[in-house]
Amino acid sequence: MPDGSSRVISDDNLSTTPLYPTTTETTTTTTTTTTAVEKCFDTVQSNQIESVEASSIYQGRTLDYGPKFAVDGHVSKTITEFFHSQEERRPWLQLTFTTPFIVTGVEITNRASGSPATNESLKNLEVRIGSKALTKSGEVSTNPLCGIFKGPSTSLAVEQVPCQAPLKGKYLSVQFQDEQADRSMNINEISISCTTQVDTCFDGVRSYQIESVTASTVLRGEMERRGPQLAIDGKISEATDYFYHSEKERQPWLQLTFTTPFIVIGMELTNRNGDSCNRLRNLEVRIGFQALTKSGEVSTNPLCGIFEGPSTALAKEISCQMPLEGKHILVQLQDEQAARYLSINEIEVTCSVTTSPGK
Repeated sequence: MPDGSSRVISDDNLSTTPLYPTTTETTTTTTTTTTAVEKCFDTVQSNQIESVEASSIYQGRTLDYGPKFAVDGHVSKTITEFFHSQEERRPWLQLTFTTPFIVTGVEITNRASGSPATNESLKNLEVRIGSKALTKSGEVSTNPLCGIFKGPSTSLAVEQVPCQAPLKGKYLSVQFQDEQADRSMNINEISISCTTQVDTCFDGVRSYQIESVTASTVLRGEMERRGPQLAIDGKISEATDYFYHSEKERQPWLQLTFTTPFIVIGMELTNRNGDSCNRLRNLEVRIGFQALTKSGEVSTNPLCGIFEGPSTALAKEISCQMPLEGKHILVQLQDEQAARYLSINEIEVTCSVTTSPGK
């Protein structure tokens, strides 16, 4: 590998002036209802890509093999002008959107080549979407899995990778699965499909959709300043109070109960401000029909997702591995030996619009 292969390789001008759009195709999802899709970005909507990065570039030849070629809207039929990584363990390509999208599938066009061995190198590839960015060569994405392409592919073949479920995220990564040998990644073009059949089923404004919000405990019983209702009031507190704050306890929890069941695909948690913001870690979100009723209880509802943390004073996206239907959404710290505090500034939930009341 050339010098610098252990750092992220990107096209610098993309961070301020996104120039490399792509077209998209409609893909289907695994949900039981028909899901409308739209282009996440195209030649008109080029400002929706913030950056495109890669674990490495073949021989450092950015002008021939840089990551920008995977999203330039042009299918190369030559032996250059497509993305080509170095030979390495688990190479990756990452797209960063300007704002999170809800993705239903990805279409990948293979490189052109007269060599069957080169064509077939596109195999055992996984697509992940979420809120965590890859930053260096050798790193492995832990974002929710969209889908897998087993392959192998052929020259200029267009390979479909539908997501098992719609996934919301700011980062989309394409990465080879774990293998013993080093391999190079060659991608000619990427197209992405996003769903429009989702909505923010609760964002602090639509309070009529919440039947109740409860918690395991409230710090010092100060309901007005630290009660669970403050996590759904639509306001971000920059102070050290007026957000939800539990007592110090084992596995504290916060629970939202909807007026009617929803199909949830993800949620956004906004952390508290101040020096104690790093307390938000090892948190899991569960969705289902079992309600918690007292401190010390542990939810057995299906798992939506986990935030390992620790956090900063920012919003954190948690995408469900698959759509989950339920009347109760539970946010709970995972099992640890020591008692801890749970502090949540605000919660926003994203659902299928087919389940939203009043539509």
